Amino acid sequence: MPTRQLLGWTALMAATIALVTAAGLAAFRQTSFALGILCGCALGLASLAGLGWWVGGAAKAGNRTLRICTLIILNLGKYAIIGITFWFILRAGGNGAGMAVGLSTVYVSLTVNGVLQARKLRRIEEG
Repeated sequence: MPTRQLLGWTALMAATIALVTAAGLAAFRQTSFALGILCGCALGLASLAGLGWWVGGAAKAGNRTLRICTLIILNLGKYAIIGITFWFILRAGGNGAGMAVGLSTVYVSLTVNGVLQARKLRRIEEG
């Protein structure tokens, strides 16, 4: 289960990458793409926070089968919410490519922080 520290570092890294990228693109007058990146990152961070909250609640469920089913349903629900939100933002004139880049910064940051955490734990076990 993801720890609060891992989620915090992931959110900080993703927000920093999105802000720096958006600022760089805005300097070159690519404001639509920059706003798309910020919207996508915000959507991804909200999704990550919701998933962390839902996983904590599902872990307290009674039996193992109920926990697994709850996590599957919540994960599918999370992607449905992302898809619907994405659709509404696109209908309002948002930049889809920018939103995809912003959304992916959260998952890339989560992967990088997970690998760093695993390496840290491995060093502790070895040493």
